[in-house]
Amino acid sequence: MDLKLSQFGRVHALWQLLAVLLAAITLACVALALTVPTRADASKRSDKCDTSSSGPGHTGVLKLDCPNAPSNGLAASQDAEPSAAGDSFKELEPIAPNYHRDRMLVRAHGTGKIPHSAAPDVLGAFRLTCAPSHLSYDDPVVYPDQPGKSHLHLFFGNSLANASSTYQSLRKTGSSTCGELNRSAYWMPALMNGQKVILPDYATVYYKRRPTSDPLCHTATIECIGLPRGLRYVFGRAMTGGKTASDTKDPVNFVCTKPAISSRDMNEVLSKCQNGAKFLAQIAANNCWNGTQLDSPDHRSHMAQMYWNNRGQQVCPRGHKFQTPDFHFIVTWTMRDQMRSAKFSSDIMADTAAGETLHADWFGAWDDQTLATWLKNCINGFKNASGGDLCDGTQIKGASVPSYGWRNPKPIVDAPKRG
Repeated sequence: MDLKLSQFGRVHALWQLLAVLLAAITLACVALALTVPTRADASKRSDKCDTSSSGPGHTGVLKLDCPNAPSNGLAASQDAEPSAAGDSFKELEPIAPNYHRDRMLVRAHGTGKIPHSAAPDVLGAFRLTCAPSHLSYDDPVVYPDQPGKSHLHLFFGNSLANASSTYQSLRKTGSSTCGELNRSAYWMPALMNGQKVILPDYATVYYKRRPTSDPLCHTATIECIGLPRGLRYVFGRAMTGGKTASDTKDPVNFVCTKPAISSRDMNEVLSKCQNGAKFLAQIAANNCWNGTQLDSPDHRSHMAQMYWNNRGQQVCPRGHKFQTPDFHFIVTWTMRDQMRSAKFSSDIMADTAAGETLHADWFGAWDDQTLATWLKNCINGFKNASGGDLCDGTQIKGASVPSYGWRNPKPIVDAPKRG
């Protein structure tokens, strides 16, 4: 009996020793795993309010799913939307709001209802409406600090945008015709007939992209991101006419609602469009960023156009793997006789046919928290939002309908004099 108990004790002790060894091995494995991050680990950590540096080339990039964290929109979601930065990229510092954000929001469409899913589309969408702001011969992207040097531009958004505008000045000053929480500046050549400017009714800013949960947002050629603070560029047709040499497809299209016409040829659409119908100019921006520059010498080459590969997938070209939300700028006029022989100011300067040089500029100056909200809830939340709806029951005040309604009460004005 004593022998049996002794044997039992030795066996029991052996099992205890094995248990201790297994526990030690397990702890060692856990410690090792914590020191070797994986994509899944990065995804999990992005759910937390991590304000630390994100690796080489990342300058204190902040995660945007923290409600009160200042951020630039690079990482806007609990779905691990990555921060993009090349070795030479230095992130702009956030600008503290000089306004009460809550006062610039209203219940979404008066009800607070959340937008429906974007399905069967595979893209999340966010839209807002902008009224025309002002006319100027300035261009803060192409001719910074050189007032009066450009062809005549029509501005939308920040009411104080001028030749000297910077990210900092746009964030700190001016009201906005796109809703006060979007102080970005948008501008395009003015539509002219002689010395008269034909003003549009409004412009639609339209962003769409796959959610970051989609595997196609994380491939060898694509990494989906938000909008870096202060990003700016020119998009659309070249000043010599037609698409640029680097674009694979024409980024400009014209539409009439009655009769229904869609064409790359502006004169074709204008000649057939009935008075009182809506005439639309659609300009698609390039959405593949190089991750190193907020601007480039030609104001275009830091952005590139997506293209279809041989597997039927849209990809970004080499050196431009960071995919920002796909941006379309759609400007709407009420058709009238004066438009049939009208040209854009850039067409007049380049002596081309109407619409051949149509382009636009964008200088980003979003409220950080608002940008983070629509990226997370609408784009990554796979919703279909319009009118500045942030997909959380709130809506940007002034981003749904112009203050005068859907039809501009002053559609034709005199062109301002230079100087």
